[in-house]
Amino acid sequence: MTFLALLLAGGAALTVQPADTTDVDAFCQLTAEHYVYFEPRRSYWDEACDAARADIEATPENELAVYEGLVDALYDPHVNLGVNNGASPRLVPSGLDIRLALTEGGTVRIAGIRPGTSAAKTDLHLGDEVVAIHGQPPLEAARDRITAGPEDLPGRLDWALNAAMAGHRDEARSVTVRRDGEDIRIALEAPEPAAPSQPVTSRWAADGIGYIRLENSLGQDDTVPAFRQALEAFHDAKGLVLDLRNTPSGGNTGVAEPILGAFLGERAAYQLTVPPGQEPEPRFAGPADGEAFAAPVIVLVGHWTGSMGEGLAIGFDATGAGKVMGARMARLAGGTEGFSLPQSGIRFWLPTYDLTHVDGTPRHEWAPSPALPADFGDGEDLLLEEAVRLLTE
Repeated sequence: MTFLALLLAGGAALTVQPADTTDVDAFCQLTAEHYVYFEPRRSYWDEACDAARADIEATPENELAVYEGLVDALYDPHVNLGVNNGASPRLVPSGLDIRLALTEGGTVRIAGIRPGTSAAKTDLHLGDEVVAIHGQPPLEAARDRITAGPEDLPGRLDWALNAAMAGHRDEARSVTVRRDGEDIRIALEAPEPAAPSQPVTSRWAADGIGYIRLENSLGQDDTVPAFRQALEAFHDAKGLVLDLRNTPSGGNTGVAEPILGAFLGERAAYQLTVPPGQEPEPRFAGPADGEAFAAPVIVLVGHWTGSMGEGLAIGFDATGAGKVMGARMARLAGGTEGFSLPQSGIRFWLPTYDLTHVDGTPRHEWAPSPALPADFGDGEDLLLEEAVRLLTE
């Protein structure tokens, strides 16, 4: 049993046994064989795996960090390990409170602030220029997360910037922004907001306009009945806003499909599953029991709309059940499958098939048009105000 396996089992390791590379070999082989987006990583994957083998042989007590480095090498937020410790990287987007964007001019700016987080309680604003992440220049911090291969692969520097912003669990966090020629350093606490007390929140957003927000609950069994109860309260509404901006942890089709089905009068395809080398397979939703909700619907999405939340968003667009508004989503690509490493038993998840809009656009590349700012922290919610305005015109 490896040192990490002893820790996971709650045992006490009196001595560190020399490690072999069996699990590293398995991680590398399984990734090469099953990861549906492997091709852009192929050119440097052997280099990354050779470095991981050397690390595990030199410092077997750092076994978990070795696998975390391999995950970083794939620069895909939908690849993750089923275990972490106090020094592990935080997951993006669920462990991220500030979404960063690299502009064409080379500056880094704040593109989104997650409500309810420590960042949302500060004086940070969308559009602020970021000149340091945890004390480092932002691009320098980003490059520290690129463990092998070139940085100019599509999407890689964007991933690295936001992975650096999320940081590690044992890392003191701060962001420095430049305003009017002055650098302002802001200390940050842990990025995760408090856990919601209920799966769905709802209220009247304006006279005749209902509002339902899914509280990161697309994987919870109690979400569907809570959603149906909330929707029933708006059966006479002139319009409805469905807010998917707090779904960073994804979920499953058993929750998402009944929600979409409540707005469909007949069964309809809402996304395509694309197994490698096979024909696309449509996924269907609806109709729900009773009449479909008939009033106009606007669906809000943002940087913390992830995985199944993204699938629900493209489903509303594909079926015409609602107009989708907001920013680019979390871009959690494909559908994942879990694998176990043979010695330690550690589980890790890889996207093994693509998911697309019914028009063939990969889900992680689809975005509302035009893109609008969506995540304003705890400040004025301009996207919601615009949705209400459109529904009341």
